[in-house]
Amino acid sequence: MKCVWSGKEIKQDLNIDHIIPYSLWQNNDLWNLLPSKSAINGKKSDKIPHITLLDKRKQEIIAYWQLIHKHKAQVFKNEISHALCGTLSEDEDFYEQCFEGLKVKCNFLVEHQGYESYFG
Repeated sequence: MKCVWSGKEIKQDLNIDHIIPYSLWQNNDLWNLLPSKSAINGKKSDKIPHITLLDKRKQEIIAYWQLIHKHKAQVFKNEISHALCGTLSEDEDFYEQCFEGLKVKCNFLVEHQGYESYFG
């Protein structure tokens, strides 16, 4: 398993990070919970991932989403659709559209709500 933000292998220092911090948006949806090294999670803390970090780690984020979706299909789809991308058909663009929704939400929180960015 690798840290979603650094790409480094996680051995015994696994934390589950909220992409959008729980303190800002009390959300424990499956799409919002990804593996992170504990030191990285501590640095990110209550910051919002910057758009450049999201773009850099896009493949890893989507890969974890696909894994979660595989094991908790209906719950995952309901949660991510409601929070990030509305009602969509599940086609090849499903994850892309949800990822774009994540970027829009993160950008809004930083640019319009004044939350601090995490650059990784």
